[in-house]
Amino acid sequence: MRTQRRLLIAKSRDLMLSWCMVAYAVWEAQFRAPAEVLIQSQTYEKAVALVSGRESPGYCRVLWEQQDDFLRGAYPLTKPASEFGADIIAWRNGSVIRGVPSGEAQVRTFHPRLYLIDEAAFLEAFAASWGAAESVAAKIIAISSAAPSEFGTWVTAAS
Repeated sequence: MRTQRRLLIAKSRDLMLSWCMVAYAVWEAQFRAPAEVLIQSQTYEKAVALVSGRESPGYCRVLWEQQDDFLRGAYPLTKPASEFGADIIAWRNGSVIRGVPSGEAQVRTFHPRLYLIDEAAFLEAFAASWGAAESVAAKIIAISSAAPSEFGTWVTAAS
């Protein structure tokens, strides 16, 4: 994840790669600030679950809250974690992680340094979304479990 500019990862559920991808996003936001990170998933609800969360904290929020006190102190959020909207989390260092649902129009609104796609095989217009970010994102990572899709075609061609 650190060394490749464009990366496609085929996964199974047992690998916990969504957690790994989100951990990389939080690392990028904290240690390589300022970073704008965009996480796209099939639905808004799943994007929310990956970022700040609603009823239960999202992955990014959990990772920030579970850090040692000295790390939370060194990399504070712009406000208490519970006060963020469900699809965003932001640091005082200028970094922000946003979650968006499927669709290329969702990507065109932002200029992320890091664009992460979760379950890419299930995104409508996966290739169009990737294309919308291609000229602005320094790094694009797409992960997905198997399904007949354009993502699957790309992974097979890259193998």
